[in-house]
Amino acid sequence: SLEFLNGDILNVTWTNWRTGDVVFANTTCFDDNMMNKLSDRAMMMKKGTFLITVTKRIPSAQDFTVLEHEMYPMSWGQATIYIHQKTTEPHKPKKTEDSDDED
Repeated sequence: SLEFLNGDILNVTWTNWRTGDVVFANTTCFDDNMMNKLSDRAMMMKKGTFLITVTKRIPSAQDFTVLEHEMYPMSWGQATIYIHQKTTEPHKPKKTEDSDDED
């Protein structure tokens, strides 16, 4: 089945990171803190899941491989699309000073 969710990707109350096969996040305007939170949530995805981001790569390089990246025209100009694939089994992120306790 196919399900589209439109909302706050960091709101874990409606986002089930464990069951998705493909996750898209337009990360163009995400700051480092938001990218780190996205990365923390992505750790819970199953191995083999695809994560597609715009302009920025996921910071957790040890858990993802970038399969492809290419520039595409957007309404605001050119942007790089990154297609990542999860290479590790689901796990909770290691706690850091910037991590929150929402999980």
